[in-house]
Amino acid sequence: MNQNKKLIIGPVGSGKTTLYRKLNEEKITNAVEIELPQSCINDEEIKEKLFDIFYNSPNIDVIISHPYYLPKDLKGIEIEFLEIPFQERIKRINNRNKQSGNDCKIFDENFLKEEEIYFNNFKKYQNNN
Repeated sequence: MNQNKKLIIGPVGSGKTTLYRKLNEEKITNAVEIELPQSCINDEEIKEKLFDIFYNSPNIDVIISHPYYLPKDLKGIEIEFLEIPFQERIKRINNRNKQSGNDCKIFDENFLKEEEIYFNNFKKYQNNN
């Protein structure tokens, strides 16, 4: 595995897409953002194969993702977590909804709370391994 790769992980509203765009548009580094349909969230085979493709590509330096789109074994990979407080993320998401002119909520608050728990558990697991 390439030890020069960097993995950046964050929940909804933490700035993943903004960071992805900045890194690529300003030619800072070659980054990819992993996005999958929710129906694939428990498909370990898809997550492992997709991650391996990006991780082993010489054209990608940084992988940005939600924690639940990643394989379980990330030993030996440099990980950076986007640490944005929950209430700040809610504000960002609500502002994004207003800017879109869409009256419906893109993300349900229960989903965001569950994701926060998953994110914190994921960080603990990675820090202990």
